[in-house]
Amino acid sequence: MCSSDLNLTTNTAAIQLALNAMMASYTIGSPSRLYFPSGYICSNSGLSATTAGYFQIEGDSQGTHFVDASTTGNFLTLGNGSSGGWSITLDNFNMLMKAGVTATSGSLIYANNVGLFKIKDVSMGDFTLGLPPAFGGSYSPQIWDGLTISGFDFGTADHFSAWNVGDTALTISGTASIRSEFHLIGDSNIFYCGSNCIHLGGGANAVYFDEISEAGSAAYGVYVDQAIFNSQNAQVFVGPGG
Repeated sequence: MCSSDLNLTTNTAAIQLALNAMMASYTIGSPSRLYFPSGYICSNSGLSATTAGYFQIEGDSQGTHFVDASTTGNFLTLGNGSSGGWSITLDNFNMLMKAGVTATSGSLIYANNVGLFKIKDVSMGDFTLGLPPAFGGSYSPQIWDGLTISGFDFGTADHFSAWNVGDTALTISGTASIRSEFHLIGDSNIFYCGSNCIHLGGGANAVYFDEISEAGSAAYGVYVDQAIFNSQNAQVFVGPGG
């Protein structure tokens, strides 16, 4: 763990060992669960889970804080870009930058060809620390990209929040399969992005928005990539709360 003022000591190796144990303990038909207790959990190098399986990574009801101490690269990579048979659920934690660190590339979470992806009650950034310079404030420890999903069959983001993002908060790119579908629901909030709040890329064939808020993007609130029109059945739905 590290101190709550985010002047932290990193424990990258210990976190990766926990992820490795999660992958090693998976058996077909039974999900492998990794629980992080309340506190500040810090890394200055990329973490990864790249063995296919059914995994659940959970925090302690928003008392768990993952802290990124690196300016480049992805904080947590899930999936290896090729294997099928993936199912990952992320639940109940926050993600922040180390005090004095502003990311210039990379995502806090990069899901690379995860078939079934669910994220719930996860927040990225900290709106209590003020606005970034691009929006008239002085708060500089920014994440770069929040959640990037590249390749999936079905995904949901429920009560997902991202604040003070240097580039794009949520990027969704599917598998160019008619099955690819993503739901952003449940009072999700995305505010203050240096580029786009949400980027819909090619292959995200059906995207559903409901009960979400977004504001403060330097470019677009929702940017629909031209590549999405090259996919079968490309559709975007906005529900009554969207």
